[in-house]
Amino acid sequence: MFADDTNLFYSHKDIRNLKSTLNNELIKISEWFKANKLSLNADKSHYMLFGQNTSLQNIIIKIDNNIISKVNKIKFLGVIIDEKLNWKSHIELITTRVSRGIGILNKASKFLPTHILPTIYSTLVLPHLQYCNLTWGKNYNIRLYALHLLQKMAIRIINRAGYLDHSLPLFKKSKQLTIFDINKLQIASLMYKILNEETPSYFNKFKQRRRDLHNHNTRRRDNIQVPQFRTVIRSFTLSVAGPHLWNSLNNNLKQSKNIKVFKYNYKKSLLDLY
Repeated sequence: MFADDTNLFYSHKDIRNLKSTLNNELIKISEWFKANKLSLNADKSHYMLFGQNTSLQNIIIKIDNNIISKVNKIKFLGVIIDEKLNWKSHIELITTRVSRGIGILNKASKFLPTHILPTIYSTLVLPHLQYCNLTWGKNYNIRLYALHLLQKMAIRIINRAGYLDHSLPLFKKSKQLTIFDINKLQIASLMYKILNEETPSYFNKFKQRRRDLHNHNTRRRDNIQVPQFRTVIRSFTLSVAGPHLWNSLNNNLKQSKNIKVFKYNYKKSLLDLY
């Protein structure tokens, strides 16, 4: 028997403590695998150090006395995770896949009726833009620029529009969100679920309201407290981007009776801005 995608995470500021703890835990994990008649392939196992200055840091990590190799990126459930968590490699992968999908879409547009093209877009292009967008979609615009250009190209194709035609009206006509607004919808939807207790308790840390911090009767007392941050990268994280986006929404939208209604109304409000 085999168990795929098994992961062990550990955090510590001291690299020596990190090495010692991981090796001790891997001994226990190896014993557990053997006791449960599972096979653990050391050659296919790797370790990665997360942080901004990890290129010169190498530690010896072993499984059954076999040294496992260090990597700076790895694919996990279809997402490329890199040691700096900037998602650059994953975005490049998506860009390649979307480009291939658009090539097929463009060829198909020459002999298929117009009403079929949105279905092809939703099959070959949109899933790549949506999958785990919550994680990588909040990023530097320059990093998403090529992907956004490809999406605009696809929207022009399914609407049989010219190369220079303004794309936002076409997005609205097709009822499709830009890659940036796909990210907003996913973040806002998760915040709705968190605040309505539809997520695991782990996410409760994201929903501290201002009224929990003071009793002043202000207009913003129901807003979510936004953590302090010093870097742009930190502002991309869910703990910052989530509360910040939620606070910008109007109260009627926040009070939607269920997540389905919330998504519908928020998507409509985004499309109305195109």
